[in-house]
Amino acid sequence: MQLTLVRLAGPSPQDSPGVRPIGECDLEGVGRLYAAAFPGGEVGDEATAIADVRASWDGEYGEWLPSASLLAEVDGRAAAAILVVDSPPWDDVSDLVFIIDLFTDPAHRGRGLGELLVRSALAAVEPGRVVGLRVEDENEGAVRLYRRLGFRERS
Repeated sequence: MQLTLVRLAGPSPQDSPGVRPIGECDLEGVGRLYAAAFPGGEVGDEATAIADVRASWDGEYGEWLPSASLLAEVDGRAAAAILVVDSPPWDDVSDLVFIIDLFTDPAHRGRGLGELLVRSALAAVEPGRVVGLRVEDENEGAVRLYRRLGFRERS
């Protein structure tokens, strides 16, 4: 079952070394990272993943938020990313700022990059806005992370 979780935007670390907004020149690399993060073909092949990241940038899933859509680099290489939009096209969440995806290269998992990106994205969103996301309830690690960061089920 898919959960929709929400929380208010809010403060996070002031300085996040290695974290920066995703630029247009990063889209192909972020797409490759997206495919690598889901090696079982969950997001399709690399070309499909790149096209999906480009569609996010182009506004297909809501207004791209450049200050909250972030890339974490380790040793100058893409290691994790978060894609955030405003007013997504899905009726049940159209009033939210929405995390459409958070993904980490398998080689960099367990190092806190996902948490760092979520905290940094939350800090970049206008205070008082409600931020939401969807997560499969069986993805226990992700559910645990989001709950630890203050996300709760939307009523």
